[in-house]
Amino acid sequence: MTTKNSANWYVLTTRSRHEKKSEEFLKNRGFDVFLPLQKVMRKWIDRKKMVEVPLFSGYLFIRYDESKRFDVLNTPGIVRFLRYNNMDATISDSQVEAIKMALNEIPDKIDVIDQHFSEGEEIRIKSGPFKGFYGKIIHYNNNRKIMISIDSIGKSILIETGKTVVEKID
Repeated sequence: MTTKNSANWYVLTTRSRHEKKSEEFLKNRGFDVFLPLQKVMRKWIDRKKMVEVPLFSGYLFIRYDESKRFDVLNTPGIVRFLRYNNMDATISDSQVEAIKMALNEIPDKIDVIDQHFSEGEEIRIKSGPFKGFYGKIIHYNNNRKIMISIDSIGKSILIETGKTVVEKID
């Protein structure tokens, strides 16, 4: 149900804790859906367990044919398409691929944060899964971390990395 010329992914918002179910419903209907998941240790009173949680809580990414918009919105758990600058929010295919690579290569060094930083230098990443992306350097708990901005959803990914993979932008 994707269009061949669709290079962007649209951003859907879901009801709280409905990301996995909504993804399942959409996939069963033939849609191209991406839900980035991260393994985290959860602790209860009686036990600890490694569980998969959405990297971006409340968001799903989808490629779809515009004629199927009603079907997408009528999926259980889907609230709406996220809007950014009076348009449906999108992220590029290259950003989705970078997120997939980061989850495969460095899953334990990714933190998602709301984008509200004003400090730090702007940089370009020279190597690794985010090669070519721009971000800001932040000193966080004495570790060097890079914030990769995904403006359309108002989120950023915080990745721990060394100084050698980034270069300063003048």
